[in-house]
Amino acid sequence: MFSACKILEKSIGALPPIFLQVDEYQDLNPADQRFVSLVASNKQSQVVVVGDDAQSIYKFRHANYRGLRDLWDSPEWEHVCFPDCHRLPPHIQRPALALIASEQYLGSAMNPRPDNGRRLSVYQCTKPKYQAKVVARRILEFKKQRTREDGAPIAFSDIIVLCPSRKFVPGLRHALDKATIPSKDVLRAEIPDHIWKIILLVRMAFHRDNIAFRQWLDMADLDSALVAEIRRKAMQSDKGLIEFCESAHYEEPSRIIAAADRIREASRSMPQLLSTLLQFPHLHLNEAQILEALSYLLLEEDQSLAPASKWLGILYRKFGILEDESDTATEDAVLVTTFHSAKGLEGELVCLTWMNERYMPFPDRDIEEERRLLYVGMTRAKQDLIITFHELFDETRGYLRTEALTPFLREIAGHLSITRISARDLS
Repeated sequence: MFSACKILEKSIGALPPIFLQVDEYQDLNPADQRFVSLVASNKQSQVVVVGDDAQSIYKFRHANYRGLRDLWDSPEWEHVCFPDCHRLPPHIQRPALALIASEQYLGSAMNPRPDNGRRLSVYQCTKPKYQAKVVARRILEFKKQRTREDGAPIAFSDIIVLCPSRKFVPGLRHALDKATIPSKDVLRAEIPDHIWKIILLVRMAFHRDNIAFRQWLDMADLDSALVAEIRRKAMQSDKGLIEFCESAHYEEPSRIIAAADRIREASRSMPQLLSTLLQFPHLHLNEAQILEALSYLLLEEDQSLAPASKWLGILYRKFGILEDESDTATEDAVLVTTFHSAKGLEGELVCLTWMNERYMPFPDRDIEEERRLLYVGMTRAKQDLIITFHELFDETRGYLRTEALTPFLREIAGHLSITRISARDLS
């Protein structure tokens, strides 16, 4: 993005009109936002930006939520506000707005719906393990008693359970399984380094992927100044990185490209492919690691290699980069995931779990972003929202009951209906 901005800064007057729509602007980093501003500076272009700074939860990706306010305050931009909410029921919308009322977000400029007298259901569990049992019971009750807006029955896939950390997901899914409630998550398996290297090689060999090649140059045992020079000259030449290196005859990059071509030639024979990979420049993998990666590419019937055209898709699906629509599109299961993973999702019923002060805000995270994270979680619910936390004993403060609840929700206690849950309530 830095390079794209540099190009635009030099040639903005020569650009043709650009029509650009940007969603979730608050999730962009400063470089991304600079790019949008440069495109918009061309008076012939038309740029539309949509965002809600109250839903900015990606600081770890350098998201700049203040950038939206900068545009709003600029006289160069036309402003359109949509203050009416037709999705959230009052007993969810009003506490959600109260949660962020003091922060002066643009996204908080929403007209509150008339109070319907309902309060958010919060379950104060005497033991941590009771939270999952409460959630399971409420899911079954909700599914039995409610329908969707169109009158269709509630499905398990209409329900979302959110956790402040990934470590809670397996336990909640196990509890739902014991209650005969199917569940799923959206957590991705980490891609091991040796598998990722094979993915890059497949992209280079069969797709002449310049991004994969650039990443390989960064990983290779090459002088960083040389790599920077190659990338700079390739941009100046208006050629792709692979094409430029082939024409400029850089010795080591050319050797890598030639080795990628040999992978393509060896793609029909497992022994030949293994031998070729073992000799690939800068791969630094042993035979066992390469064989593990190749095992995913074998056909089950006769253990022959799958067609090379399918290799990338096979590896991407195996490690969650691509979803298999046949598996996920029709799966009727409760989604159990983290708050961060719930962005953009909706559920008829949403359950916020482990809402204790030690987990929300989570230690060492930006406290105001944690407030926004809770706001995002609350506003995923279309019909109802339940919240659980557990009591605990603190050696300095004694037995904590409602005090164990996240301070964010204690601030809006008037919107909550807290019910204490003990073992006898679950018998």
